[in-house]
Amino acid sequence: MIEAASSGAKPLLIGHSPAFHIAHRQKDLLDPLRSKLKSWHFPYLSFAVHRRTNEDPKDYSQRTRAFLYATIGAVIADKLGLREATIADNGVVSLNLPINDQLLGARASRSTHPRFLRMFTELGAQVFHKPPQLKNPLWSRTRTEVIEVLKGADAQDLVEATRSCSRPRNLARLQPQCGVCSQCIDRRFATLAAGLEEHDPGERYRLDIFRQGLPDGEARTMALSYVRFAQRVSEMQGEDMFLEFPQLADCIEPAQSHASQRETAEALTNMIQRHGRTILRVLKKQIEEHSEKLAGSTLPNDSLLRLVSGPWEQAEPTASPAATPIDESRARISYSPDFSTVVVDGRTFNFVGARARAMGVFIKQWEAGIPELNQHFVLTEAESEASRLRDLLKGSRAWGTLVVRCSKAGFYRLNLD
Repeated sequence: MIEAASSGAKPLLIGHSPAFHIAHRQKDLLDPLRSKLKSWHFPYLSFAVHRRTNEDPKDYSQRTRAFLYATIGAVIADKLGLREATIADNGVVSLNLPINDQLLGARASRSTHPRFLRMFTELGAQVFHKPPQLKNPLWSRTRTEVIEVLKGADAQDLVEATRSCSRPRNLARLQPQCGVCSQCIDRRFATLAAGLEEHDPGERYRLDIFRQGLPDGEARTMALSYVRFAQRVSEMQGEDMFLEFPQLADCIEPAQSHASQRETAEALTNMIQRHGRTILRVLKKQIEEHSEKLAGSTLPNDSLLRLVSGPWEQAEPTASPAATPIDESRARISYSPDFSTVVVDGRTFNFVGARARAMGVFIKQWEAGIPELNQHFVLTEAESEASRLRDLLKGSRAWGTLVVRCSKAGFYRLNLD
């Protein structure tokens, strides 16, 4: 948007507000934007779309918002005779590669994924006489590189008016970011990498992952998984990255020439590698800045800096002191009280939601002397909507290693022999 206006384009801004306070936040961002870039007045259209009832939704995910935004943009573009609609986000978020076993398939939102943009444009061809092209101009940039555009336009103070948190409910006005969701973690690293902590200090987060303790469970798993993902991809080369993340193949346009496909693939893998190296640079700098507190043990043991700077055993979200060892004569196993972390013979498995509850069912029954369980019993006890255990654990390292089939059809057990 800023780059487009700076290059002479005249963008029309489209907003969606499910509630009054959301529309107010958008206008709070629009006013300083107009004052910073006086070359264009940035006309703005906002559409109120919300639930018809006051009941809380059954699904808090935002997986369908991309279709909503794209539809509004395409309709307005068509009415104005424009041939292009932009739905922009950085490339790493657009790809949303799984950073741990729980962020797979429908669990991960891909609002600006290349495949979604391609499919929506194909749908538009069936609806509009001259369908507008849906594009993401930031597809090959990291979040840090996107934020640095603000510095180039001397508009870095706009960061203060932005919100990234995927869990905005019940957040205080002075702390509009929760700090532990994937979007907040990514934002925190990116603003630090861009040198904009002055405009996005840790105090603006309900929990500062670097200096405060991370609650056991999803929050700790998310932060550690984010760092481990960066460690994995920072040195990973092109072909290896496509083997590790086959989802990248969906980003290649089938109609492109071989040379264009290769160019796109290299741009994607280079971007992911840059992202990983940026995260590690930020982490290194944070460790250096807080070295005295780390040496003096004044940082909480479960803060991110303490977890990643200590021995590898500490870097894993290992079982808490309340974890219970199980029959060490057969296998060494320990687990956190909520079963989000299970350690077997030194190998750590992380789980959230129904997966963690399913592990709790297996472990409790195994302790009771009932090792083989019917999958429907496990799924029911775990309150899972999956019809098969393999669907629940699909993509998890635990499937086929920690959880294995029994000789009896439909029965499974923990592999602890």
